[in-house]
Amino acid sequence: MKIVFKDGSLYTDKVTREIFFIGFGKSIFNRKSCYECKFRLNNTKADLTLADFWGIDRRSGDENSVTDDKGVSLVITHTEAGENALSAISGNMQISERGLDEAEKYNPRMVSSVAEPAGRKSFFSDMAAGYGFDRLRKKYMDNESMKYKLKCMAKHILGRA
Repeated sequence: MKIVFKDGSLYTDKVTREIFFIGFGKSIFNRKSCYECKFRLNNTKADLTLADFWGIDRRSGDENSVTDDKGVSLVITHTEAGENALSAISGNMQISERGLDEAEKYNPRMVSSVAEPAGRKSFFSDMAAGYGFDRLRKKYMDNESMKYKLKCMAKHILGRA
């Protein structure tokens, strides 16, 4: 991760060590409404849905395969206004039309909410009780202990990474 400030100073760190991304990845920082989202794809009121197209790089051998080390965006139009907006900017990008089932395969949040993690309520209770951030980080956003590293290795070996 790299952040360049207006004064030219930099902040860089690996995402795996950046506290915000760890908490975000563990769903600790989500709003409560995210766990029961009423506006998933099947009930959206938006003209467009914008997201990262997770899993698009897993389609090998396809002549329409898209790989990019910077990521690929997913745009879903829901209305004529959405179609018109996408059409108006389409000359500035590469567009590859895909089926909705392909987008849903690696992007489950399009159709279902993330489960509220067991530790989220405790995190906010501890924060309200005055725990310092360092203590909260060690308790809820551990990414350096042997226990954490073993969990990561097990997920990788079992194919859940």
